[in-house]
Amino acid sequence: MPDSSDSDFEKTIVGISCEIIFDLKKSTKECSKKYTKSIKKLMLPLRYYVAKHVCVVVVVFVVGVLVGGGLIQAVFTRANQVPDINVSKVLKILGYLGLGALIILWITGILLSNFIYGGFAINTAFTVKIIAAAFLLIISFIVNIHVYNSSKNQKPPNKSIMKMATMSGRGLILIVLVTAAIAFN
Repeated sequence: MPDSSDSDFEKTIVGISCEIIFDLKKSTKECSKKYTKSIKKLMLPLRYYVAKHVCVVVVVFVVGVLVGGGLIQAVFTRANQVPDINVSKVLKILGYLGLGALIILWITGILLSNFIYGGFAINTAFTVKIIAAAFLLIISFIVNIHVYNSSKNQKPPNKSIMKMATMSGRGLILIVLVTAAIAFN
């Protein structure tokens, strides 16, 4: 559903309001059928707007988590130190939040592609975006398991795994954002 349908959404709301006001004299059963159809017509744009805004907020959050976690790791890597236990806990929480945000992003993305295009068959750029997003989700899941096991064993996470995952995550998020811009242009 393109953004130009904002006026259609507003017209639908105004139309339903006018119908309610002018149909007060009709029987309850007749009005109920008419308003049920109107409410169903209103729900599709409403679901679209909710999914769209949740998706945008989650994208900003995911990018923030990736940048924040990457900066914390970069500071410790440059100093050639291992994060202490408290910083490790923060990184673990950031990882869990990032994974949760990616899952929410997948859910809202699936909903939006179904609302707007009726499925995933949009174009090649969208297919590349989906593949990159799938790899990003897999990497995030693997890193979260690694960090969980490391904290369980009271050991710091493996530097090479964390560095490779951070660099791959940055590259994949860039691919996802660029191909999304191309796909929906």
